[in-house]
Amino acid sequence: SIDQLQIDLTEHELTQLVAGVVAEFQALYPHRQIGFKTCEPVQVQLDEVRFRQALINLITNAIKHTPYDTEVTIKVEADHEIVSVSVKDNGPGIAPTDLEKIFEPYYQVEDHEKRKEGLGLGLFIAQTIVSKHKGKLAAVSQVGEGTEFTVTLKKFLADPKQ
Repeated sequence: SIDQLQIDLTEHELTQLVAGVVAEFQALYPHRQIGFKTCEPVQVQLDEVRFRQALINLITNAIKHTPYDTEVTIKVEADHEIVSVSVKDNGPGIAPTDLEKIFEPYYQVEDHEKRKEGLGLGLFIAQTIVSKHKGKLAAVSQVGEGTEFTVTLKKFLADPKQ
């Protein structure tokens, strides 16, 4: 089960890792507007395979649930102790009643225009992976204006005095 998910933490430079994932999506969806904004390089401890999976789930969702001509923006930001990766779209947004349930396994937001795709596990898996990294995954959404998912992690400080 996903609860037994093993995380193998090693040190990584986050902006480069995220840029690599974004480049894969830009190549896969050349006609979509996929933007990337980043900060200075930042070191974090993470499981590269698992973290990439969480990020892929978030970006896939943004692309799948937004109109063809709207932009999806991935942004990496950092302050003194925290680093965040956000995936923002200009899609239909998520109603507040759905927003509180989106991280539950098998939960899917009703989409009146499309048939349901997938199992409703992508966000649940992403949240599980992020929480195994002792991070947080949060969503903010306005109906009609889009949704932003943000992963926050602690920076890796090699020297505890930093």
